[in-house]
Amino acid sequence: MLKDARVRAAIAERVADMGITAERVLAELSAIAFANAGDYFAWGPQGVALKDSAGLTVPQRAAVAEVAETKPGPRGGAGTVKIKLHDKLAALDRLARHLGLYLDKTDLSGPPVGPTPPAAVGERELARRLAFLLARGAREPDA
Repeated sequence: MLKDARVRAAIAERVADMGITAERVLAELSAIAFANAGDYFAWGPQGVALKDSAGLTVPQRAAVAEVAETKPGPRGGAGTVKIKLHDKLAALDRLARHLGLYLDKTDLSGPPVGPTPPAAVGERELARRLAFLLARGAREPDA
């Protein structure tokens, strides 16, 4: 069905109507890839303290895969709260592949193929990559 130009056009129109863009997908992957456990809870000698979800940013909430709470039982005991973040390594891997950070050595007969040299990509692509890196750097806490 995807060979039919009308079907492809209808799919492209629907995707555009839903607001699905490459930039939005990269933003979601970045939120997951650069999530920091310290944004969600603090821990120390006195135990673990959850941070209020109202204080989380939209990208921080996007990195959360699951929140579960168990209540104390009728015989006492403590309840628990579980926060599960999306797979950080998978998101980093997808971003690295998108940015061409891996060497592809499937063809061993020639030189290794790596990231596209800056001179080989257009100015628009360089600007997009730079904007992505700058946005990521702006979200990282000072060391």
